[in-house]
Amino acid sequence: MRRWPLAACLLLTACCGVAETPRVPDPKDNGPIVDVHCHLFNAKDLPVAGFLRAQGVPGFLALLVDRIIQGQTDGTRSAAAVKDRTQPSDEEIDRVLEAVQVELEGESAVRVEAETREQAAERAELVEALAGGQGVARVGPRGTWGVIRRHARWAILLTAGTQEIARRMLGAYPDVALFTPCLMDMEHWFNDSVGRSFEDQIAVAEQAMTLAPGRIHPFLAYDPERARWVRAAKLDPLDLVRKALSKGFVGIKVYPPLGYRPTRNTNDPMAGPRGKAWDDELEALFAFCEAEEVPIGAHCEDPGAASSPAAGKYADPRGWDTVLAKHCKLRLNLMHFGGDTDLIERGASSWAWHIGQLVQKYPHVYADIGAHESLFDECQRADFLGGVEKIRQAVPAIGDHLMYGSDWHMIVRHPTEQRFLVDALEHMRHVERRRFAGGAALDYLGLLPGGKNRARLRTFYETKGWRLPSWWVEPGTP
Repeated sequence: MRRWPLAACLLLTACCGVAETPRVPDPKDNGPIVDVHCHLFNAKDLPVAGFLRAQGVPGFLALLVDRIIQGQTDGTRSAAAVKDRTQPSDEEIDRVLEAVQVELEGESAVRVEAETREQAAERAELVEALAGGQGVARVGPRGTWGVIRRHARWAILLTAGTQEIARRMLGAYPDVALFTPCLMDMEHWFNDSVGRSFEDQIAVAEQAMTLAPGRIHPFLAYDPERARWVRAAKLDPLDLVRKALSKGFVGIKVYPPLGYRPTRNTNDPMAGPRGKAWDDELEALFAFCEAEEVPIGAHCEDPGAASSPAAGKYADPRGWDTVLAKHCKLRLNLMHFGGDTDLIERGASSWAWHIGQLVQKYPHVYADIGAHESLFDECQRADFLGGVEKIRQAVPAIGDHLMYGSDWHMIVRHPTEQRFLVDALEHMRHVERRRFAGGAALDYLGLLPGGKNRARLRTFYETKGWRLPSWWVEPGTP
């Protein structure tokens, strides 16, 4: 996934309509398909504008998304009505953008004067971009309107309920047998507030599982800063983990770019006096997950949603070597495979190569290709795949440890959303297809015969009265 400088935005196409998702040819050749990296969060679950700016998204686009979310959720504002927020029509998107434009142009001078210089610049850029033309027929600078419309579509999606978003995901990718959406917990890291408690986010994720029994099993977000506060209240942060695992959750998501390392925070000046507590809580988590075979997914790409300019480096995969040396059986997915652009630009010095070295040393280290745009860019695809092949030649095991992951619904902002799965299966030819599509993920998740996660899910299904899902592989099944 790349940064979003305006120059790159201008090169994207203007088309953004929701097309029918192409089906996977010869599904039996793939085995069960698992999307090991996806999301169901909505605008209530994280500070969206701060999240986007931290990812390097241009400020005017972050402002646009923020204004659309406010317009669709704030009853005191005048906003264009959208019948289905998960799949707005082109006409509805036009009306929403027009409402934002009218709002920006009609706001009082007092509010404008109160803005910082940066906010004023973002506002001016957004006003100029929106004035470039409404509707597909009036495209401003090449591609800018397409980028604006796709971000508008995503912003409208974020105002839908979690159940609606889950239905959209299930319907958009009918060939995926299992989704493991990751919850988000960024409440303690950005200045913006969130709209519902973390406990409520967990509750709605539990409800989403009932929409398609066996097809959705989430990852619980784990934040060592939240854990520090829980411990200060004389409670055990791992109790929430245990409870989630008993209710159908299958893993833990950590996000180091928020501002912490996997370990050795104690002497980090950025952590300050909190560092020792973070190390203690993370060590307790890793020990528990290793013993109970609970997989961990860790963001591993820079940029990410870093809480400060320097925090992106905490996603460096080399930070996990110390953890894995102590917990060598820990199941770890280094999400985004270090970043496709990083691999193309830095080659053997890239994070992807460092991940390959970890795969060579530790048996349960994996990586996914979530939101790797280079797969769908003819100019960069060969460079990315060539980089993957060089790693595979040096570390053959990487071919069995790369997994499919989409980073949906983040990819709704990209023109390739509907083809992500089909194109990924087609182009990732340097790895064994059945392993990449889902076999490696079932292994990483501990859902093959003999795994503790599998045993927990069987008990969960029995309690719920659910049948075993289609991806459930019995012993002896080829």
